[in-house]
Amino acid sequence: MRKLLLGCVLSLVAVSANAEVLWQKAETGMTPNKVKSLFPNAIENDSTGYVPNNGKSLLKIPNYKVGMIDYKVDFIFNDDKLSMVRLQNFGSTANSAFEMTRELLKQKYGQPFDGTIKPTFKNIVWKNKGVLIRLQNSASVGNIPSSTVVLYQTSQLDESNKL
Repeated sequence: MRKLLLGCVLSLVAVSANAEVLWQKAETGMTPNKVKSLFPNAIENDSTGYVPNNGKSLLKIPNYKVGMIDYKVDFIFNDDKLSMVRLQNFGSTANSAFEMTRELLKQKYGQPFDGTIKPTFKNIVWKNKGVLIRLQNSASVGNIPSSTVVLYQTSQLDESNKL
């Protein structure tokens, strides 16, 4: 019985050791119920917009304020396990949201390790403890408004994690 209990404890420690904190208290691999318990203002997401890596945005916080900027937060799951957190701002405040968010991310994570700045698209990337923080801004095109997106995801595709 002791060996069984010890085995259970060790396997729980191993599972939690592999979890990465994506955003605030949200860790990779969390279930929607666990995320909901940590973020009680999160609601079910019934919209079907684009989600990276074939994930599903099952939960969202419709209005999350950072300074004077309103973001929509999406909790993105693959196989009912949290894999990404995305903050989005659309419309007339997108450019100011990008500038303010870039400064706040620099304060929190230091200088970015990668970036592309073009007139119609900006992409800046930070890496923190196995998590990629990607800040993107795109100009409006036709009837698609300009947007700023902050995406928190694991850097599991990064070959350097194997070393």
